[in-house]
Amino acid sequence: MNKFSISLALMGLTSLGFAQDSYFNSHYSQLENLEVMGSNYEFIEDVQNDLTPTQVKYLENLVCYWDVTKLEEFKGNKEQPTEVTYRSWHGYIIASYDREGKILTAKEHFKDFTLPQKVSVSIAIKYPEWTRLKTRYSLVYNRNLGTKKLFKVQIEKDGQKKWLKIDASGRVI
Repeated sequence: MNKFSISLALMGLTSLGFAQDSYFNSHYSQLENLEVMGSNYEFIEDVQNDLTPTQVKYLENLVCYWDVTKLEEFKGNKEQPTEVTYRSWHGYIIASYDREGKILTAKEHFKDFTLPQKVSVSIAIKYPEWTRLKTRYSLVYNRNLGTKKLFKVQIEKDGQKKWLKIDASGRVI
């Protein structure tokens, strides 16, 4: 009976993991049909790499592909940048656009997401037998100044908690 309960629990957890991936993959296929606005491809090239979490990529693609020039607020405001907030279950992106619809700046904050494998392995090697409790991801993008990315991960072992900072290359700082 004990083996049956454990097997049933593992099957349930496994199906939840696949369900999340299929959700995001189906939404990605919808975004692939959209065209990139003007030079917003620079935003995607600058902010996304193999370490970008899947949940974050979905919202970043939306920021890049969505035609903000069709907003009523955008049409009436030619002098100031237009700021738009995009939200998901795991976080948000605040992006500002110039009058041509090009992304000037973006600030991203996400939490409680699945870490990329490279980051998880890096933590496991440096901190064996520690348990991961919380995850945070932040990014600041400026078209003229570049991008700064940072992962923060809270780990625990024997009641001791510690926050780790991980840079854009996946190294624990």
